[in-house]
Amino acid sequence: MIVEDPSGIYRTDYLLSTDESLTPSEVVELYARRWTLERTFQDAKQKLRVEDPQVQRPASVRRAVPMGMLVYSLVVFWYLRHGHEEAARMQVRPDPWYPDKPRPSFSDMLAALRRLGWAAHFVDPPSGQTARQKRAARYLMQVVAAA
Repeated sequence: MIVEDPSGIYRTDYLLSTDESLTPSEVVELYARRWTLERTFQDAKQKLRVEDPQVQRPASVRRAVPMGMLVYSLVVFWYLRHGHEEAARMQVRPDPWYPDKPRPSFSDMLAALRRLGWAAHFVDPPSGQTARQKRAARYLMQVVAAA
């Protein structure tokens, strides 16, 4: 099947299916559903280094990808449960090139988790803090948010 954009903005795509009983719209729908899975694999390979694990033993090689996908799932689950609240609390500004991004990317989720870990070690001062400590905490929060 050939999918063309009448306005010519998007490139022409060629979709193939071995199931001859599918209508053209069903083929396009199945192709579109596959996109989120492909993004998951790409993010796991690039952000979690699942593609090229630094292991040599056969059992470790067999475990590397499933463990990477488990970590991916745990990061997404954490972000859905608590991470979005933490990202809002840390007042992380959205990237200027994506002002109206509808959903956070996996990179955004990882960044929120990283920032939270850094904030726990560097930003959360004791309760009896001085004005200087408060300024330092504000400054570190900005550094953490920028990372």
